[in-house]
Amino acid sequence: MWESLVCLLLTSNPSSTNEVEKYKGYTWKSKEYNFTLQFYWSAFLTEVYNHESGETVLVVDKLSENSNKWIGADIMVFNSGHWWGLHGKSKS
Repeated sequence: MWESLVCLLLTSNPSSTNEVEKYKGYTWKSKEYNFTLQFYWSAFLTEVYNHESGETVLVVDKLSENSNKWIGADIMVFNSGHWWGLHGKSKS
């Protein structure tokens, strides 16, 4: 969905004023509109830890470490993605 949103925005914005960066996440900047769109992937919005029993535990009253990247955001969009098809560590 990130790619689709950026494609829609790019078609409505003159190409000479766009920048796309890929560094620890994705960032799209529009100089003309003074607008930045950032994408961060996180398996969970809450903190996760491995309990001594071997079970993965979600700490629902504590935000994940990624939450510090959201400070100052004017708009946030959350997407559940394809969580049902994950394997390995991502299937937590």
